[in-house]
Amino acid sequence: MIATGYAYSTETRRVLAVIRGTDNAAVERAYAARYGDSDSYGLTYSPAFGAVDGLIDSADAAQVDADAPAEPPRKQRTITLTDRAPVKIYEDEWPVIACATGDSCEISDYARRQQALARGECDTYSLRVRRHADGRCLVYSVLDAAIAAWHAPAGGESWRGGELLDAGENLAEAIRRVGTDGGLPDSLIRDCLADLPAEEL
Repeated sequence: MIATGYAYSTETRRVLAVIRGTDNAAVERAYAARYGDSDSYGLTYSPAFGAVDGLIDSADAAQVDADAPAEPPRKQRTITLTDRAPVKIYEDEWPVIACATGDSCEISDYARRQQALARGECDTYSLRVRRHADGRCLVYSVLDAAIAAWHAPAGGESWRGGELLDAGENLAEAIRRVGTDGGLPDSLIRDCLADLPAEEL
């Protein structure tokens, strides 16, 4: 037997979604995933359309299959910026358009190199640029310092920082500023600049 639930606005009593599932438990799971426990929304199996306290039907109400596989949650990331509060973004809205990573390890043997990195013997660096569809960009870098006892270049002091740029601001200059502020090697800054999308002339 199919169960049908009606999600509605508690303020307007208008139906927001019709949720169908194999049983009430499936409907309630789908409702909770979509609307949480906010007092702004309600769920009923008896809409009583047309009654004094009934719901108001809506042709725009979403049709939800409670038994369909749930969509994976969108991935969020918190980015530390310089001299301002961190920002939280959805990664799919801010794709990476340029990136460079590296480390201070000078060991050529692959296995020994991986061991040194895992043990925190070397500094590791990253410098990234993300762009939103509206043209804004995030330029940020991370320096994860090696354990101080290993005497790596950063001296045991990690760093995170970056800038939020408005559309049209100079990306290359921001990459240079952020990389320099973080003490990243000049070669890594150049690699990030070279990874930017090419300009058409």
